[in-house]
Amino acid sequence: MRLRRGARVVVVVLLDLVAVPSALALTAQSGPTVAVHVRPGTGKPTSAFSVSLKLPAATGLSGGLQRSDSVAVSGPHHSGCVSSASMTLPSDPAGTTVDARLAPKHFGGHWCMGTFRGTVTETQTVQCGPVEARVCPQIVIAPETIGRFRFRVTRRG
Repeated sequence: MRLRRGARVVVVVLLDLVAVPSALALTAQSGPTVAVHVRPGTGKPTSAFSVSLKLPAATGLSGGLQRSDSVAVSGPHHSGCVSSASMTLPSDPAGTTVDARLAPKHFGGHWCMGTFRGTVTETQTVQCGPVEARVCPQIVIAPETIGRFRFRVTRRG
């Protein structure tokens, strides 16, 4: 089977105590779908950058599915400065505008100078109920990039 570029892959594996595992693969189209805003667009090595977006889907636990969104950035690699960072966004209803504050002091110092590129990624996992079931599906859903952004770090900001 050939997948299109950017296709989302969902692998479902059912495990039983004595059964042989079986798998089912599903695909869906994916790609950045959310507008992500960064303020300021250019800052100093000590600047905190605010990343905001409107959640396309509710995050948190809902009907056995745990959905979470995270922000990750990476930039130039130099000694003695922060070149990458990531954080999980809070759980909120769909349509909520959420903000992530990327302050370099929380990641070990100050930003390296240059252009940073970032992604917002949605991850989904199955959560089995509090009572242990005889069969609990182990579903792995490929993380999906739902937004992209960038910011620049200069001496002057």
